[in-house]
Amino acid sequence: MNRKGFTLIELLAVIVILGIILTFAVPNITNIYKESKLKTEGMFLNELSKSIDSYVTLNSDKIAFTKISDTVVKEEKGQSLSVTVYEGKISIKDLMDDQIIEENDYINPGNKDVICDKDSKIVEVYRDSDYVYCHKVKKEALNCLTDEYKNSLDSEYAIDTCIWKIGE
Repeated sequence: MNRKGFTLIELLAVIVILGIILTFAVPNITNIYKESKLKTEGMFLNELSKSIDSYVTLNSDKIAFTKISDTVVKEEKGQSLSVTVYEGKISIKDLMDDQIIEENDYINPGNKDVICDKDSKIVEVYRDSDYVYCHKVKKEALNCLTDEYKNSLDSEYAIDTCIWKIGE
């Protein structure tokens, strides 16, 4: 008798082997997906930081700065210098109005479910008495970051380009 097909034992053996392979493969694929999402959010913040830098460089005269401290320490060439620091705030909408970024550039690709807030003044811009600029954005102010990414950050800031130690 000529039989075509597989026996039940052969089918069960293949199913067991596939199950073992999937047991090891699925967690790895899931981790790779999560890591790529976090890297994507990091790249989104890096591009946003570059855009803020461009805006501050081009439009520093438009930012209303107020003096916040005389006791800021700035490390320069191995020396600690005391400088006066001024603070201003800008919004992402300011960057859009000046065509530094477009609205579709301000979508976190790692979290497309939430629209980033562009209207509130979430970017803290600092200038010292030597006209050196830096900026900070608190991670809580960026409502479009995932909780997983926020938890991966050690600081309260998602973006921090400042070299000064304010209030110390």
